Amino acid sequence: MRQPISTFTALAYPLAAGTIYAVEPSTEALAFLVAMLVLGIGTFAFHSNWNTVSSSLDRASIHGVTALLAVLAVGAPGWVALATGTTAGGVLEYRLKLEPYYHAVGIFIALALIGAFVSGPLWAGGAAFSFLGAGFVFWQRGDDWSHGLWHVLTATGLSFLFLGVV
Repeated sequence: MRQPISTFTALAYPLAAGTIYAVEPSTEALAFLVAMLVLGIGTFAFHSNWNTVSSSLDRASIHGVTALLAVLAVGAPGWVALATGTTAGGVLEYRLKLEPYYHAVGIFIALALIGAFVSGPLWAGGAAFSFLGAGFVFWQRGDDWSHGLWHVLTATGLSFLFLGVV
């Protein structure tokens, strides 16, 4: 296993979304759970064995989750957000091959954060911003422990962002 800590902390994504769905089941929560499950699988695959397929799945699923949140922020139903997020993830990764890929992710997160602060509860937007910001600090460190913490912090931040946009 290439990065054992980052591999297993990838489970934080579906666990966080699964908790939301278990507490408050809805079409939107199910769409978020499906997107976060794919993100967990892609991230797990990427960190356990680095290859072109797992790298693309990881990146496409990151685009997909963040695009889904941006679409939910404008009030779209869960199935529309999931379809849009899936399409955006595939197009951005497999067709456009944007580099660096995280620029589009940042735009999607910024749009969702605006939606969370404008129409959602302020605590959810504030928590999302805080956890995602803290995660970014650890992501820049580059070691396996820090990247594993990045997974846990971003899973939490994305979940708060979901709560802010629905």
